[in-house]
Amino acid sequence: MRFFYLKIDYEVVARRLELRTDHFFDKRLLDSQFAILEEPQPDEAFVIDQNRPLTEVVQEVLQHVATLGLKPT
Repeated sequence: MRFFYLKIDYEVVARRLELRTDHFFDKRLLDSQFAILEEPQPDEAFVIDQNRPLTEVVQEVLQHVATLGLKPT
């Protein structure tokens, strides 16, 4: 099993939450979520920069999957 950790900056998440409407996540919880976050070590997961557009993130994930000899479904 391999993990993908989508690493993202606090400011990016806060901005994205501001743009969402009718979303269940209360943005006031963001501070506590980042405070308790335990990031994996590089040898525990593929670390993916989530501060980029979604298409770039997906492309990087697919590249990692390919290096494992797997085919995405």
